[in-house]
Amino acid sequence: MASATDLMKKEITFRSNKGKGKGIRGVRFSAWMKYYVCLYLPSFSWDHDTASLFRTLIAYEEEKLYGDRRYSEVLAYLKFMSELIRTPADARILALSGIVVAEAGVMDNELADALSKLVEGREVHKHNVHDVQNQIRRYVKSI
Repeated sequence: MASATDLMKKEITFRSNKGKGKGIRGVRFSAWMKYYVCLYLPSFSWDHDTASLFRTLIAYEEEKLYGDRRYSEVLAYLKFMSELIRTPADARILALSGIVVAEAGVMDNELADALSKLVEGREVHKHNVHDVQNQIRRYVKSI
């Protein structure tokens, strides 16, 4: 999937779904007549403890699901976010949209690399974000 910078070039906007009560299950894509195209994402804070927290959640999910990654929501979400945030510029785009909250130095030096390392070598089977990725790909091909 394309990065946040690439999607922004295709006039896709980003909005936080904060307050909608769906969290990582609330990732959705809306293309309303090509006039208003938006990717809705849950917001999250990133600090020096966040990677550790996500590693723990991934391990918990894997233990709870007996290694069955078809239902691995946290891993699927993090993999999706690692594809969106590949560079500090991608992180800044999502920060300006209220999706990522972090200190500037953290975004410039850490976020893209940390997300990439969290999901490195891990496969995710179809999940709700998989459907969103397909919607985005179809939209990008259509313009």
